[in-house]
Amino acid sequence: MALRVKSAGDRPVVFMHLHKTGGMWVRHTLKAIGVAGNEIGLTHSQLPKVRRREPDAFLFGFVRDPFDFLRSYYLHRQRRGWHPSRDLDQVCRAETLTEFLDLYLAHLPGWVGRWFDLYVDGIEFVGRQEHLREDLCSALDLAGVEYDRELGTGMKPVHVTPRPQDPAVTDLGDREAYYREAVRAAEAYTYSKWYPTPKGEDPAPLTGDRAF
Repeated sequence: MALRVKSAGDRPVVFMHLHKTGGMWVRHTLKAIGVAGNEIGLTHSQLPKVRRREPDAFLFGFVRDPFDFLRSYYLHRQRRGWHPSRDLDQVCRAETLTEFLDLYLAHLPGWVGRWFDLYVDGIEFVGRQEHLREDLCSALDLAGVEYDRELGTGMKPVHVTPRPQDPAVTDLGDREAYYREAVRAAEAYTYSKWYPTPKGEDPAPLTGDRAF
């Protein structure tokens, strides 16, 4: 769902919750610091719906390294079941992570970037899951949200998908490097747009023109 954020300014502020990018931690932190508002929609609302409801809002959200996103997404689906209508779930449904990634690479390369765009393309601020705390503070500062920086900084990760008991389901072994590079090639658009430098070298969030 998208979540309204309380702000003293005239412009509405909305958090765009993109799956498997730390959104539950963001929600818990916004609640802890007293700025969580009302929900927009009943599911993970995408940009068209949110812009219709809040056309003038300051929107912010987060992305995640595509390979890490795919692995986390697969683990989540192993626990919760596969989505009945989402193409990634129906085309790439598999018993192991290796099979899942092979199907994705063969049939749906670039899917992650297209999915990200449904939530955060062109919005005012896009942070990275890898720098969640810092980027959340940057988003709230840019949006003019008043909050106590000391609150919420000790929040532990929430809604983290546990690994399955059988490690063979997700163990890529010595092929992990291969799959990381294969996903990087398949998601070239995504990496150039959201991760123009290697992960860990550029902690700055994407704002303004950098978000395109």
